[in-house]
Amino acid sequence: MSRGGKKCSRLYWRGLAAVVWVVLAGCAAPDPGMTVVTLPSYERPFNGIDLAGWRQPIGDWAAVASVEMDASNRKKLRLIGGEGVLVNGKAGKTFNLLSTMEHRDVDITVEFLLPEGSNSGVYLQGRYEVQIFDSWGNYNLTFADCGGIYEGDSVGGKGFEGREPRVNASLPPGRWQRLDIVFRAPRFDETGRK
Repeated sequence: MSRGGKKCSRLYWRGLAAVVWVVLAGCAAPDPGMTVVTLPSYERPFNGIDLAGWRQPIGDWAAVASVEMDASNRKKLRLIGGEGVLVNGKAGKTFNLLSTMEHRDVDITVEFLLPEGSNSGVYLQGRYEVQIFDSWGNYNLTFADCGGIYEGDSVGGKGFEGREPRVNASLPPGRWQRLDIVFRAPRFDETGRK
C-alpha cells in the first residue's frame, strides 16, 4: 500500500483477548472514562462508540462502558454495557481487526486489561507483532512475553529474530496496563533492499 509514494501499512489486532484503548502519535492516552486530549497530528482508530476505523469483518468486537475480571472465572471478563472501551466480544475470541488507518513510522499507546492466561498482540504493518500476554510473575522472559517482539516468518522461509522485553513490567490479570510502542518502519534503498 502507498500514500504519497511511501510504503504504508495498517494496524492489525491479532485475536485480542483483552480490552483496548488505542491512541496514536501525538495524543494523550487516558485511563478508561477520562476525556481524550485531542491534538491535531494523530489518528484514533477506535472512537469509543463504534468500529468505523476498522475494516470488515469485525466479528464480535464491540464498545462497552467497562470491563472487569469475572469473579467466578478469572479467564473471562465481565462486560458492562455502554461506550468507551473496545472488547473482543462476550466469548473473548473473534476475528482479528485490521485498521483502515495506514502508517509508516508510528507511536501507539495501548491500554489493556487481560484475563488470566490471555494471549494477544498488535501487528504493525501486518508483520511485526508486539505481544500482549499475561506475563505476570514471569522473569525468565522470551519474545513471547508481554512487550516482546514476536519472532516472525516470511515467505521463502527467512524470518526475523524476536526480542524479549528488557524487563517484565506486567501487572496481574484484571488490572489496566499501558503499553507504548514507538515503531520505526523499515527503510528500503532504490533496489528494494532493506
